[in-house]
Amino acid sequence: MKLKYSVYGNCQANALARSLNLIPEFRKRYNWIPCKAVQNINKNEITSILDIISSLDLIIYQNVSENYYRMPELSTNKILGFLPNMAVKISIPSFYFNGYFPHLDSLLNLQSITNLVHDYNVLGGYVQNIPENDLYEIISDDNFYSKEEVLNYCEISLRNLANRESQNNIDVRQKR
Repeated sequence: MKLKYSVYGNCQANALARSLNLIPEFRKRYNWIPCKAVQNINKNEITSILDIISSLDLIIYQNVSENYYRMPELSTNKILGFLPNMAVKISIPSFYFNGYFPHLDSLLNLQSITNLVHDYNVLGGYVQNIPENDLYEIISDDNFYSKEEVLNYCEISLRNLANRESQNNIDVRQKR
């Protein structure tokens, strides 16, 4: 009988699970139980998420803080308490590169139509009372960000990634 596993965390979690499922030896031993990315879970789904967690033999997880989106039930400390005693726990850091989309981020844990992700350019246009059609034209322009801005955003994101690697004592960047 196969063991059950899931990956709990942000949008990187399911990508990691799909990658693990490509490994024949892993796939023979483990059956993936999908779990929604934490930013996509709403209050009505918490019980079903905890049911998944309580059935696992292996959980690979990213840290979720106690005050995440005002739902402490989703924090790592809470969900790990629902695991069976013999379950294996593997913690992984959250590594993401936002140099390609610096205008997308969460805003004070406020809900948006895309869950916790907000487009700062759209918000800025709204605050400045720019009409929707005009704002769409502005932010759709291929030259909206200058080459220098794009390079700067990429460098900032790479520095942030290096800091997270250092804090977690791992190196995920490809060496040349």
